[in-house]
Amino acid sequence: MATNQDRYAVDRELLDIDEVLQLFWPDVASHCREKRLLIGGHQNRNFLLDCGEARFVLRRYLYSPHEDAIAYEHLVLSYLPQQLGDATIPKPVAANGSTLVKWDASYYSLFPFIKGAPFERGNLGLLENAGHLLAEYHNAVRCFMPEPRQRPTYGTLASLDWVARHCSSLEELWHRARSLSVTSARDQRILSGIDSLAEEARKLNALLTDDAYASLPQLVVHNDFGPQNLICSGNAVVGVLDFDFMAWDARVVDLAMALTWFGEDPTMAPPYTTFQGDRTRTLNKDWSRAIFRGYRDALDAPLTGDEIRVLPYMLRACAMSLAIWDLDHKIAGIEWYDKDLVSLFPYLAWLQSNGSEYVNLITE
Repeated sequence: MATNQDRYAVDRELLDIDEVLQLFWPDVASHCREKRLLIGGHQNRNFLLDCGEARFVLRRYLYSPHEDAIAYEHLVLSYLPQQLGDATIPKPVAANGSTLVKWDASYYSLFPFIKGAPFERGNLGLLENAGHLLAEYHNAVRCFMPEPRQRPTYGTLASLDWVARHCSSLEELWHRARSLSVTSARDQRILSGIDSLAEEARKLNALLTDDAYASLPQLVVHNDFGPQNLICSGNAVVGVLDFDFMAWDARVVDLAMALTWFGEDPTMAPPYTTFQGDRTRTLNKDWSRAIFRGYRDALDAPLTGDEIRVLPYMLRACAMSLAIWDLDHKIAGIEWYDKDLVSLFPYLAWLQSNGSEYVNLITE
């Protein structure tokens, strides 16, 4: 439930938005009937602007508030076509020739609003369509070489430490995590699992930073392609959102992320022990097969044997990045999800033992 302080903060932001719109998008300001904070997208602040016949989303960048990092994102968005199949790619609206504006130490961008419904989990036709769309995105950026190649302040999935935005290295993250106070049984289980996370990070670094990883097909990955970032209508994806994490990396990173997000079935019992209240992370092989099938069949440049070989390790790296994300937020005093983090320990152990078999099941 929102507190009076929360409501005051939002009201203050709405006044700031009025200033930003008047300065940079006066036509939108003059037609705006309503402004409200959108749920989700908690790494940035997104506000819906209702202008009658047209609606927009004004974004205030919080997760990566660096001009050169946002400019990289906008560069890729400008390169992409307006449509990928049935899906719209929302492009930032220019103000005085620029798609990024700064006001009172914050960066803002304006995007068209895409109307639609949330992704329906378990809809096999929609899952295959999502996999097809990811392939279309990869087809579109396959020959695109941004300058600089890597997004400023970002890194590859293999260099897991870039996810920890508030620590200078993974070693610092592990050190600070071991010093966290313990106030519950869940906290104790998290503290007891830090050493296993550190060991898994060491193993993955050894597995993923060799010449074989560098030789995998590389491109600008979306890096967060999941149901939370898709807008749908019927059995079609009609919009792709949130390119906040895009960076130069191995193409198979996006496939691993998609399998992680879309394959998770909260209705299935996990194949490992969990505790009451913890999140379960059970992968549904039929859902994963649908994503993989749609992706594989629509690729211009087919998946290589090395990409399939490394996919089990990529699934583990995706899980590790989520764990690092949560720990980093806890250390920084930012909203985090202890029920999510504690569930990653048995999930990672399951992937270590069963990841290769699972990949064989969904790719055969």
